[in-house]
Amino acid sequence: MKIPRVGWLVADLAALAVVAAVVVTVTRPSGGAAPTPSEGPLRTITLDGKTANFRGEIDLYIAKDFEAEIETGLFYYEPTVVIAPPRFQILLELGNDTRAKHTFTAPGLGIDKELKAFEQTISLVNTGKPGTYTFFCRYHADQGMRGAIRIGEEPF
Repeated sequence: MKIPRVGWLVADLAALAVVAAVVVTVTRPSGGAAPTPSEGPLRTITLDGKTANFRGEIDLYIAKDFEAEIETGLFYYEPTVVIAPPRFQILLELGNDTRAKHTFTAPGLGIDKELKAFEQTISLVNTGKPGTYTFFCRYHADQGMRGAIRIGEEPF
């Protein structure tokens, strides 16, 4: 039995709709947000003898734009480590993607910014002499919410 040309078109469209529905189901979990590459278990590193939840690093030597966007999550900063050349001014774009209040506190750099739920802010950092300058959340440091700006040093 020969299927009319219109029948093939309908069958092809039905198959395409099923594939599209499967793709949408896979890429959009409940809650509606697409998964990010960083989701999953946290790896830890040690900064100044304290545990930090590690969510990557950004190397401003490579980026060459001297801007770093740092997002806060539940007990982590992403990226956790910023590597920057000495004697430059870098722009930190800080964002809180959670309902919790966080801080970006870097005593060695003179920064103490409070980030309310879903708030964004900007901070300029002058990268003076080489060294590792740690930052942390005053509310969640004990849960591993720490990071570092490494000036004039090699990546981890």
